[in-house]
Amino acid sequence: MDDLLADFIEETREMLEAIGSEIVAWEANPADRARLDSIFRFVHTVKGNCGFFDFPRLEKLSHAAEDTLADVRNDRREADSQPFWQSLTEYLT
Repeated sequence: MDDLLADFIEETREMLEAIGSEIVAWEANPADRARLDSIFRFVHTVKGNCGFFDFPRLEKLSHAAEDTLADVRNDRREADSQPFWQSLTEYLT
């Protein structure tokens, strides 16, 4: 299990570094659906891995991020209608 956990941490760090530029680019152009989908897939992957490793707090955070991004993807909210972290707070409370 330690090897799996080490792989999870390493892969998540690598994905987070790569997704950082996607987030910045999407922030500059919220209409870019391909970037939104890429960010969503990253968050979805992290959420699933957190469930596998039983990281409930990180799973809850990633689930909130996924729900927020899903709302944007499904036109239930605009990408820039309120700060992302404010949306996460709403899902976490």
